[in-house]
Amino acid sequence: MAKSEFLRLKNFSKIPIPKLTTFKPPNDYRPIFKLPTLSKVFEKLLYSRFYSFFASNFILSPQQYGFCTNHSTEIAITATYDDMICNKDDRLITCALFIDLSKAFDCAAHNILLQNLFC
Repeated sequence: MAKSEFLRLKNFSKIPIPKLTTFKPPNDYRPIFKLPTLSKVFEKLLYSRFYSFFASNFILSPQQYGFCTNHSTEIAITATYDDMICNKDDRLITCALFIDLSKAFDCAAHNILLQNLFC
């Protein structure tokens, strides 16, 4: 793929979407980037190729629930609960750490992200 063709895949339009519906100061808008259709098709193609490679070579962990097909949050919760119950039966101590990264993008320096995007 030539560099000019690749740069065409990186073209996007920026749409401001409010984070909250009632309070709307300027910093309360989340930038949503609308990508070209070709880049979405390319992304899905790469995803399917990588996923089939990782699955066929057993690279993915069985405890990976984030993007795997036929895995859901209910399965992740059930597996975690089952592990906790088994540890309790074996008189082991169980410790869990849950981190919410939903606001992580808001904490990122957007100007640095945009500079990296255009490089």
